[in-house]
Amino acid sequence: MLPSVRRVTERDVPLVIRLHHAALAAAGAHAGPGPWDDDLEDVAGAYLDAGGEFLVATAGPVVVGMGALRPVDAVTAEVKRMRVLPRWQGRGVGRAIGEALLLRARQLGFGRLVLDTTAQQKAAAGLYTSLGFERTGAAVVAGLPSVLFAREITPAQP
Repeated sequence: MLPSVRRVTERDVPLVIRLHHAALAAAGAHAGPGPWDDDLEDVAGAYLDAGGEFLVATAGPVVVGMGALRPVDAVTAEVKRMRVLPRWQGRGVGRAIGEALLLRARQLGFGRLVLDTTAQQKAAAGLYTSLGFERTGAAVVAGLPSVLFAREITPAQP
């Protein structure tokens, strides 16, 4: 059974932070704690109040996955913080979050999504490709070699 996907709440924040560190450590992609994680201390301010979104996938009281949208400009949003607990990976949680974020991006009026993932996260890259994202380049993000992706979407009509 797939977990349910919903908007994050303040009560979820400690679970979101734990999930973030656990998923990155398991993937060998954790740059360690630093200012690049400050957005997780203020999810509402960094995402929701900024015109974006932050979703969690829950199985009972446990947050097993998460993903967010952060506006870049009026047309573009960045997919951020896509994480799934290691024991839940490969069970459709990432796809459910990705599809929910695509829908929400359309509802918010975005026409383009961008994202990055570390080069060693091959499963994540495969998920993004299966969701219609195309590789657009490479960069070093938070000290880690990363792959850049983008996808055009059709915004919902008001």
